[in-house]
Amino acid sequence: MLTLFDPKFQGRVALLDNMRSTFALALISLGYDPNTTNPEGITQARDFLIKNKQAIAAFAPDNGQHLLNQGEVDLTSEWSGDIFQVMKENPNLSYSIPKEGSIIFTDNMVVLKGSQNQELAEKFINFILTPEIGAKI
Repeated sequence: MLTLFDPKFQGRVALLDNMRSTFALALISLGYDPNTTNPEGITQARDFLIKNKQAIAAFAPDNGQHLLNQGEVDLTSEWSGDIFQVMKENPNLSYSIPKEGSIIFTDNMVVLKGSQNQELAEKFINFILTPEIGAKI
């Protein structure tokens, strides 16, 4: 079971207010692939979250890093980039990936094949990918 659901952290955990990532945590805790379409696994994950609801202090709308940094929670499931930013401010914070695993993703930008503004869209992508802008983001 993920540490997020350890009874010693009861009421001191923030999970993302994001159904996909929160459900993935429950599925991983139960040994399922986070991308499963198995109805039994999905039902078990739902029941797992309900059973462990006392652990959850907040479903954070992408501000779990601030709740953690301010001491309002002891653990959070949050986007890694957000955690790394607050770790610069607070050396007492750390980041880890559970031994059970985690979800992984990348942000992507695409231009539709039939786009009427393909050149402008490509310029925008190039702008976003410049080091100066990327660092600000």
